Amino acid sequence: MALIQDNMNSLNYNSEQNFITELKAIVSVCRQKAYSIIDTAQVVMNWNIGKRIV
Repeated sequence: MALIQDNMNSLNYNSEQNFITELKAIVSVCRQKAYSIIDTAQVVMNWNIGKRIV
């Protein structure tokens, strides 16, 4: 009976680790998308400032 309980605890731990890993991946991908959008906005802003100056 203890062996079954140990296996269940191991499965729960692995499931929790997978869940946390998936959450980290989601945050990482979204963070990269946000950086990309911000970079694009900064380029557009600088381009428009440059056009205004020239």
